[in-house]
Amino acid sequence: MNSAQVRIKTTIDRRVLLGMGIAVVAAFAYGSGNVIAKMAMDDDKISPVVFTSFSLMFGTMILTVLSVKDIRTGTHIPLRASMLMIGAGISSGFAVLFLVLGLDRATVTLVSPIAALNPIVTLALAYLLLQRLELITKKVVLGTFVAVGGVILVIIGSA
Repeated sequence: MNSAQVRIKTTIDRRVLLGMGIAVVAAFAYGSGNVIAKMAMDDDKISPVVFTSFSLMFGTMILTVLSVKDIRTGTHIPLRASMLMIGAGISSGFAVLFLVLGLDRATVTLVSPIAALNPIVTLALAYLLLQRLELITKKVVLGTFVAVGGVILVIIGSA
């Protein structure tokens, strides 16, 4: 490998490590949010729909502040990208709503692992929709099912 290839590989490796670190922060945030939701609904008798509405409203406010510099007046967003953003927003909204509805009815230690089965959906959709962007190898499939197997063991242990 020449020095340019080494620099590119190092940059990619750092980018992947940063992505993994950010994913750990996301996992911490999601896990914390689940516990907070359970506390609000059980201790304070907050309706799951009200909790979801307010949590998404505050999340939207934070994201709006963070994205202001990236949104320029007059920026053209293609129709396809707009439709994808709308679809992702609807999907995320329903995900949070159904997660909170589940938390209202069962323990956080049972609902959170079940919700963590989403890698199977992600794997299937990535295979169907992202073939030109994502390489789905046997190792990726095996890793996904090993992770999901761990989730299933947590569910069994909680039952």
